Amino acid sequence: MDLTTIPGRRVLLPRYFAAPVVIEAAEAEGDIVFLRVRMESGHLGELTLDLDELEDALRTSGMALPTTASASDQFLYIEAERIRLAYAYDPHFAVSLSGVEPLPHQLQAVYEQLLPQSRLRFLLADDPGAGKTIMAGLLIKELKMRGAIERILVLCPAPLTIQWQDEMRSKFDEVFEIVRSGLAKDQLAGNVWQRFPQCIASIDFAKQDDVAPDLLRADWDLVVIDEAHKCAARWFSGEVKRTKRYELAEALSSQAERLLLLTATPHSGDVEQFAFFLQLLDRDQFVGPDRVGNFAELNQQALVPHGGDEPSPWFLRRIKEELRNFEGEKLFTQRHAITVPFTLSTDEKSLYDEVTAYINAYLPRQTGRRKAPVALARTVLQRRLASSVRAIRRSLERRHERFSGVLREVELLPPARQEEFLRRQSLLESFDEEQDIEDADEFLDDAAATSITAAARISDLRDEVNALNRLVRQARRVEEQGDERKLQALLTCLERSEFGELQDGRGKLMIFTEHRDTLDYLRERLEHKYQIVEIHGGMNALRRKQAQDEFRSSAQLCLATDAAGEGINLQFCHLMINYDMPWNPIRLEQRMGRVHRIGQKYDVYVFNFVASNTIEGRVLARLLEKLDEIRSTLGDRVFDVVGMMLRVNDVDLENILREAASNPRGLDDEFYLQQIERINPEALQRLERATGVAMATSHVDLSRIQAQDFLSEERRLMPEYVEQFFLEAAKMAGLAVDQRADGLYRIEHVPQRFRATTLASVRRFGPPATTYRKLTFNKADLLKNPNHADADLLSPGHPLFAAVSEILETKLAETRGGLAVYINPTVEEAYRLHFFVADLIGEESVGNAYQPVTQYAAMTVVLETASGELEIAPPDALHDLDPVDGEVAVEPIEPQNRDRLERYVKSTVHRAMLDEQRAVREREIAIRQHYLERTFQALIAAQQTRYLDLAEQAQEKPQYRIARDEAYRRVEELEQRRDQKLTELKYLRVLRPGPVRYLGSAEVRPAVLKDADYDAMRSDPEVERRAMEFVMASERAQGWTPTDVSQRHDGSGFDIRSVGPANEYGKRPVRRIEVKGRSGYNRPVALTPNEWTQAQRHGDSYWLYVVWGAGQGQEPQLIRIQNPALRLAQRTQTVIKYHLVPADALAGAAQ
Repeated sequence: MDLTTIPGRRVLLPRYFAAPVVIEAAEAEGDIVFLRVRMESGHLGELTLDLDELEDALRTSGMALPTTASASDQFLYIEAERIRLAYAYDPHFAVSLSGVEPLPHQLQAVYEQLLPQSRLRFLLADDPGAGKTIMAGLLIKELKMRGAIERILVLCPAPLTIQWQDEMRSKFDEVFEIVRSGLAKDQLAGNVWQRFPQCIASIDFAKQDDVAPDLLRADWDLVVIDEAHKCAARWFSGEVKRTKRYELAEALSSQAERLLLLTATPHSGDVEQFAFFLQLLDRDQFVGPDRVGNFAELNQQALVPHGGDEPSPWFLRRIKEELRNFEGEKLFTQRHAITVPFTLSTDEKSLYDEVTAYINAYLPRQTGRRKAPVALARTVLQRRLASSVRAIRRSLERRHERFSGVLREVELLPPARQEEFLRRQSLLESFDEEQDIEDADEFLDDAAATSITAAARISDLRDEVNALNRLVRQARRVEEQGDERKLQALLTCLERSEFGELQDGRGKLMIFTEHRDTLDYLRERLEHKYQIVEIHGGMNALRRKQAQDEFRSSAQLCLATDAAGEGINLQFCHLMINYDMPWNPIRLEQRMGRVHRIGQKYDVYVFNFVASNTIEGRVLARLLEKLDEIRSTLGDRVFDVVGMMLRVNDVDLENILREAASNPRGLDDEFYLQQIERINPEALQRLERATGVAMATSHVDLSRIQAQDFLSEERRLMPEYVEQFFLEAAKMAGLAVDQRADGLYRIEHVPQRFRATTLASVRRFGPPATTYRKLTFNKADLLKNPNHADADLLSPGHPLFAAVSEILETKLAETRGGLAVYINPTVEEAYRLHFFVADLIGEESVGNAYQPVTQYAAMTVVLETASGELEIAPPDALHDLDPVDGEVAVEPIEPQNRDRLERYVKSTVHRAMLDEQRAVREREIAIRQHYLERTFQALIAAQQTRYLDLAEQAQEKPQYRIARDEAYRRVEELEQRRDQKLTELKYLRVLRPGPVRYLGSAEVRPAVLKDADYDAMRSDPEVERRAMEFVMASERAQGWTPTDVSQRHDGSGFDIRSVGPANEYGKRPVRRIEVKGRSGYNRPVALTPNEWTQAQRHGDSYWLYVVWGAGQGQEPQLIRIQNPALRLAQRTQTVIKYHLVPADALAGAAQ
């Protein structure tokens, strides 16, 4: 046998491969043949077999490639692949699949900084309300569609777990399981963290000693930590003090390949703490004071590459006042903070002084285990005293009732056991020392106010009960007077002009109080005049959401405790009253953030109530005045950085207020007010410059994002095509889909085979639901029609869509590699389309080894003319063709031609893909390597200096030898660690061409047309060229910038993108122009199915330019028609899927 003739032959070797393979090379050794073959996956394989076995395979296998296929089946098969790989040509792929309309800064974060990372370790630190959850959701969707991640963990504060779950489900069709105590500790169910691929948990639950080990035994592809600044480590007395939150985050960082930290307050004002926070991203790239003296300088250089000239691969922060929409308009309205002073009455002030004296007498400061709980009890009682007479009266009553009962119990005990019993009363089992005031919930406050005492003897407790009895009677007398000055100030405030819109039911007002008792009191006083809803800590997540919906739809007032300060979005309300001013400034930021966020259409007015004849009231009033003064320096941003600004100025507001309330020095004493005077915005600015935060703060380039969004809009998966594909695929897969009367769809029952755990799609995207009452393929139905807000967006990545696609692929397996026939009425001679998928391969660590992983894949369509010339065609080229099913005679593709086609793909598309992806990766890795080497150089130099010093001392003092040897060992460890990290970067740099997989081919034949249709359908390339030149010149003459996109073959459905002059905000209008050139005048034209669908999709930005007289020597006449799908809809005729437009219709619609 002549083995030189068999390369390129397609053979079936059933004992070696399940599907046919193509022989690449053959070499004989006696009766044995060594073969190298290419499998259907595109990968190469090697095997040896007997010469007789090879001859049998060649006799039974055809000489040519490929076999004939049904055109309709092939269309579905190719379309499934095109949709699966749509991210390769849609730069904002996840946007098409999600129920969100992202803003420029969100697109910049996801697509320019997060997604391109070869190994994601990133801190996203935008201001509050910028939509960090949406950015995380888009990233998750993109990574999942690329097959890069499957197992995801989200850790956040407990109040945000429901919000995360709801946003991931409603906006991104991603189902996450909230892991709570009952689920995590169910031993019969096994390790819950391994059972569910997508988990959300409270970080304070996950950090617990009996929970964290199981969580860390699970593998996570991506870990997201929201409010990540709460994972803190501090430098204290020469040691690193890690909180349990930090330890958990540190352990997850070392295990997970990808880590995303989210926070609006990346810097607490402590340089050492910020250094440890950065170490969560990479413990070698960023260093702390425990490792080197100039840690802050090294961290700044790594965080801000080349002084800010390069985007940081680690960090992104945008200030909300600078954020814009695509029109260039500011996203956030102005905020107006108005102080409302009031004066306590004589009786109220007397009660205030008596309760303050009680707190100092019976809850003195403690040490040891009692310190934190007693301090919390003092603070809670002081804040309730400032809140309302009702709140302090109810707290005193509960405390009196509680300790009266304790006293009775103690009196029954033997004297030897009494003191031990009383000691236990100052401890809270649920108290978490890591939680600060912004974490404490209403239940913990109640427990602290009613359960904690400092009484050590029965006589102390008896005295305290008597004092409480007197205070309860006094509080009741004051409340019965019914003349609470704070309430009167509220009623007067509500008469202001800003609240006029409340009277006719248009307006919405949010009133924040810190305590449930005050909330009840306000409801009783206001419900006769206003329709009121409540949000407080006693409501579960569902009831809070229902209250939020009622507030939006009908209620005028929402009375809320700080349970509404996190996780609830109320941008439909722009009036807010802080009936109780929070003592922690972060609470103030959070409250404002509920109403001052993206989507707020009006200026926000915030009214802050302070008592003018109490020292803490005066401190708060002065703070508000100071913030108003600082606005001249920081602008409206001052309200987003109150907490950080106070910390960097060493002003502990909570401690000042606690001291002022419990230890007043007299109203004439300016001691406490002077501390507020120290606040200087320059300290914050200096800190941000020193740590690199200021330079790392990014400014959104609207023009660049807009240009990228143009591309995404034009290349985005069209819902019409997705709908067409799914309905056909579902029919073939045996899934019944019914259309509803409103145009949406329903599925009454999803059979079990679509939910089987054997499906790869179920493991990756989760199982579909058993029924779907409302389905849509167009996300405009979700965003613009409130009646359809509960519909499922059926798109790639949805569990049902993925399951149907996988089952379809199995059914159409025989179609792969086939040759089908189609009709194209616009051509005069036949041509062929060949479909390939080209992969790029990288290396990723798996355990202690690295293995090849597909990093990127793209579908490529090669057009082969009748003369054998090759060019690239759009990936959706089949949409413009009419399939021919049944028996059709067709010449097979010769193996040699198949090889030529593959070489063409490798030399053109594959190379370009590699260069583009490698450029992005190389920039990032070069930055990382440069600063990594610089950091290690400093660390090693510091340890070498230490070693030399110790070595010199050890010559005279032997006791230094151990320290000397330890320093030497540390130098070696650092060098080994450096080499290991550089090796990791070496593997991250790897990117090489992978296999090119052949999907099949289409033979496209001209249609037999009537003479009348022929003129509209067929065009002359030379005439089209002259028409294009004429249109380009015409656009330039109008001051627009046209770009010829007709040769990009990306399925955009038009020939020219023309961008107009920018407006004052940088927004530039766009025309998407389809050009039709005709020789002669008054001639009809035809639009392809894709052009017509794109015209419907783009609406007013899509233009049809018809150039009559584009023949040689003719005078061109331009017909311009905006939105042709609307203007010509009633005048077109359908000819083989094409939309034929008569000449008179063109003339009549011209503009």
